[in-house]
Amino acid sequence: MQLSTIFTVMTAITAASAYTKPKANDNSVYITHGQSVGGGPKTFVALSGKTSNSSYCTGTNFGKIPSGCNNLNTVFLSRLPANFSSPKVSNQTSTADLNSPNTPSTATSPTSQRAGCIQLRNMHKVKRRMSEIAVQHLSRTHSHDRDHSHDHNPPTTTPQDHEPQPSTTDLLRANVTPFHSISDAGDTFARSFDSFGAGNTKILMIGDASHGTSEFYAARAQITRYMIQHHGFNIVAVEADWPDADAVDRYVRHRGGVGPPASVEPEGVARKAGREPAFMRFPTWMWRNVEVQEFVEWLRDWNKSHGAKKDAVGFYGLDLYSLRTSMQAVIEYLDHVDKGMADTARERYRKLITWAQDPHEYGLEALVSGFKGYEDDAVRMLKELLDKRLEYSSVTWDGIEYHGCEQNAILVKDAEHYYREMYYAHNESWNLRDRHMFETLLRVLKHRGHKSKAIVWAHNSHIGDARATSMGWLRGEFNVGQLCKAMFGDRALSIGCSTYTGTVAAAMRWGADMSVMHVKPALPNSYEHLMHATGIKNFVLDLRHRHCDKELRKALMEKRLERFIGVIYAPETERQSHYSFAVLPEQLDGLVWFEETRYVGALEVHQPRTPLEFGETWPFGV
Repeated sequence: MQLSTIFTVMTAITAASAYTKPKANDNSVYITHGQSVGGGPKTFVALSGKTSNSSYCTGTNFGKIPSGCNNLNTVFLSRLPANFSSPKVSNQTSTADLNSPNTPSTATSPTSQRAGCIQLRNMHKVKRRMSEIAVQHLSRTHSHDRDHSHDHNPPTTTPQDHEPQPSTTDLLRANVTPFHSISDAGDTFARSFDSFGAGNTKILMIGDASHGTSEFYAARAQITRYMIQHHGFNIVAVEADWPDADAVDRYVRHRGGVGPPASVEPEGVARKAGREPAFMRFPTWMWRNVEVQEFVEWLRDWNKSHGAKKDAVGFYGLDLYSLRTSMQAVIEYLDHVDKGMADTARERYRKLITWAQDPHEYGLEALVSGFKGYEDDAVRMLKELLDKRLEYSSVTWDGIEYHGCEQNAILVKDAEHYYREMYYAHNESWNLRDRHMFETLLRVLKHRGHKSKAIVWAHNSHIGDARATSMGWLRGEFNVGQLCKAMFGDRALSIGCSTYTGTVAAAMRWGADMSVMHVKPALPNSYEHLMHATGIKNFVLDLRHRHCDKELRKALMEKRLERFIGVIYAPETERQSHYSFAVLPEQLDGLVWFEETRYVGALEVHQPRTPLEFGETWPFGV
């Protein structure tokens, strides 16, 4: 039977579209999607003829439950497979009861959804045994996007759910660059990205699909080495705390400073050598791992053998997690250059420091009681520092120590704002964080001079252009990648890393010890599943407009799922927790693909028992 004789797809985009009124005994099945009613469970609904309460589902528009269909929550389906059969589901059946292998029982419903309706005729002629296919399809297309901290709405339109088209797979096979090893003697892997660093590239962002995969860290370290050696990049900026990264910078650039240098080594080894162990807060494995340790030691050796200290490659932190530590760093610096100003800083930060034991309560207090916070104190302290820039910069070599103090003061201001906003709007807190990272990157570039060139290490969700993902489509979120593209255009490029399956270092909950967890094979209708279908174990894919085959790029423009794993991995809710929709060629400029990966070589498994709230901005999972 031809698909066209089985069903007619009715317009499913706007909330103004109307239902088609079922006729009695017409054997039609109507599958609809609308808002929840009365907070009840989400259900799959197959309306045929009369409803269970013997009244027709007349309805008025999408997004509303038709009269006579009270207590029904319905779901959206954008396209049915040709072998679809009517799902025999009662109006009291929740998603947890549908036994879909791809939809966990903990699925929850978004509060607001687009709507659509599909009318299927002559369904009695379709084989009943295919009904499971429809149920699975409904489950996949309606499940949440990732939770890796911030994705809770379905896309405006749902892509076709099907196996990868042979033509797309063939195009991939013909255009990717396979590699055997990341670190072969001839640097074959890294040279695949030579054109990414050539010319006038200012920023090269290298992402990962998880914060606990060895190959991702090793790949971007190898690319970074190549870019430093062959294209003059002099900044490595990572998704990490500024104070810790600044201490590592002292170590790799062999420079003095207010505080001791820090290394990425086992704690006992570092302290025995008179150094601090860097990145000693949860999740330690994110930066305290063998792969980062090897790169840091390489960078220290490179700087020792190449040029003056002021031209050495620096190591910088971009993130927003160190409110307490940054306040202490400002005071410590001022104690060395201006004790009177140090006392002023203590007074300015005195009230804010009282929240250091439990700073997320700072934002909660602002929400509940209208507490105004201490923004003025943080801003005033920053302004007073800026007024002293020339004076303080002359005290220490090249203004490096002042630059670090200024950045810490800016971080205090931004973190204070973050805390006050975090309970109001989820997307705004995300935007505050990524704006801070972007502006920190700009300040570092300016500090290092007009010839500076930066490598950024962060999660794919930060470095891929948010305008090509659910982040931008649905929630108005932006990220570092989008902001870099907007300012630098083609001078800012991004490379993502991804995998099909393997193991990952992650925690089962926030603050828990690290676990080695199995990464489930990627879901159908995902980019990962498409890459897996090529049968090529490891490869590099150039997605740039002038470098990617035209037909391949067009084929990859179809919206698909993409996996994101942060420091928390929840395989039991894989679809909801770790997938989002994206358009890959618009999101990234390049991709490093690994068929199977292993967990990162963490230096510690057990995590510090310092309270999570102690002076740290409550971070996302990515």
